[in-house]
Amino acid sequence: MKIVMVNSPSNPSSPTTNTVANKVINTPITSKPTHTRAKKITPSNARFDTRDDLNNRFSIYQQNIRSLRGKINELLLSLQAEAPYLICLTEHHLKEYEIANTHIPKYTLGANYCRHNLKQGGACIFVCESIKFSNVNLLKHNKEQDIEIVAVQLKIQK
Repeated sequence: MKIVMVNSPSNPSSPTTNTVANKVINTPITSKPTHTRAKKITPSNARFDTRDDLNNRFSIYQQNIRSLRGKINELLLSLQAEAPYLICLTEHHLKEYEIANTHIPKYTLGANYCRHNLKQGGACIFVCESIKFSNVNLLKHNKEQDIEIVAVQLKIQK
């Protein structure tokens, strides 16, 4: 399963497009968190683990964070009830060294893009530590202020 997150900041009224398991889900870029739930995971269609608190559902948290600096505690509070498998953030406004040193308990930074010439922007995906994944290198497709894209490929147990 590939998870792709696109941030197209040149047109703030356009939707963010996330590809999740060959389904495209369009969500407007807002400051409100967006929770996307896939269909119920069963032994016949692959499972990550059996966390009862999620009712065996795969959940993704997506947020235009409008700068992650100083917001980690607020982000953690909003995630407490959901405990999503993936945290996808756009407009994190961090530099490479800052995002590399950003720690979200029980999550690993799976993919990230940071602007080099312009301020703000950026996209990242944090993956729950219980999930095996690989980073999909999309760096050549990124263009500051036009398209900022990151992706991870999840290794699903059968």
